[in-house]
Amino acid sequence: MKHTLTIFFLLYITLGLTAAHQYAPHSRLKDGKVVKMRIVESGVYMVTYDDIVAAGLNPSTTGVLGYGGALLSQNFSLPRIDDLPSVAVYRYTGTDGVFGKGDYLLFYGQGPISWSYNGSYFTHTRNHTSDYGYYFLSDADGSLLEISTTEALNGENAIV
Repeated sequence: MKHTLTIFFLLYITLGLTAAHQYAPHSRLKDGKVVKMRIVESGVYMVTYDDIVAAGLNPSTTGVLGYGGALLSQNFSLPRIDDLPSVAVYRYTGTDGVFGKGDYLLFYGQGPISWSYNGSYFTHTRNHTSDYGYYFLSDADGSLLEISTTEALNGENAIV
């Protein structure tokens, strides 16, 4: 009888955890053309218009998807995302406002080492499963998350 109750309890917990998870109707990598990029360390990365065209992607709709290389949370009680998020990109279009030759995308890429501050000191966590971060360039509509720009503030410089 104890074993039966234990089995039912484990099934209840397992089904309860999986039932709360929502799945996307399809992967964001399903539509359009996708190109995989590998990065070694955290930093700002540039993808030029020529790189996008050479990869066979549509330059007007190309965006960046991915988590990068940081170790993902091992806390399974947090909401789970089963698809790749869009990465914010800055689209430089020169003075004409049209994305073309000489223009580029900038995005921040997370490498395999992440840093956190606990109130007293910084600690780093190395991804023990990979030495790289990975992102995907995708030209599917809706994958572009652009960083908006504003006019510079007038006045004194702020100390940050």
